[in-house]
Amino acid sequence: MATKSSHHCICCNRPLTNPVSQALGKGPICRMGGKNESVNRLNLFSMEAIFSWGFLRPTDPKYKKSIIWIQDDSGEEAAKSVTNDMDNVLVKIDAEVRDITRCKELPQGLGVRDFLLMYRDYLGVWDGIDVGEYKGGWKFPSTVFSLNLQTRDVAALKLWDIRGRAPKAKKEVAPTETNINEPS
Repeated sequence: MATKSSHHCICCNRPLTNPVSQALGKGPICRMGGKNESVNRLNLFSMEAIFSWGFLRPTDPKYKKSIIWIQDDSGEEAAKSVTNDMDNVLVKIDAEVRDITRCKELPQGLGVRDFLLMYRDYLGVWDGIDVGEYKGGWKFPSTVFSLNLQTRDVAALKLWDIRGRAPKAKKEVAPTETNINEPS
C-alpha cells in the first residue's frame, strides 16, 4: 500500500483521479486484479477469516434486491482475509441466511445468490462480489469488482445503481429477413 497520496498507480503507472485510489496508490483495475488472484488461495495452515455481516434493504422502489454487506474484521496481520477466504465466508453466510429466513419476515428459501453482495476489506474499501453459478452445489471461485468507496451507504447506492435495478423491458423486434431462421 502506498504510504502517501499518489497520482499514478504503483502497478501500471496510469494516472489516478479518484481520492481513494490515490490514497491506496492503486487504481481499481489493478486492485481488483490482485484481489481476484488471491481469492481463495489454498493455505492449509491458515485460520478462517473473521468477519461481520448484515442486510441493507432498499428504500427506493427502483432497486429490487437487498444487499448483504460483509466487513473484514481480520485485520492486516490476520492469517486469512475475507478476500482470501471468500467462498468459505459466503457458504457460512448462506447457511445463516437460510436459518434467518425460516424465522423472520424474509421470504423462505433465500440464500446469498438472492442478494447483491459487497464487502469492506481490511483497508476500509468497499467492493462488490459476484457469486459463481449454483447448480446443485457452488461453482467457485467468486469474483470481486471495484466499488472503490469507503462509506458503506454510498457503496450500497453505487452497487444498487450498477447491479440492483429491475431489468429493462426488451423492445419487441419485428421479424425481418436478418433475424428469421428459416431454411432457404
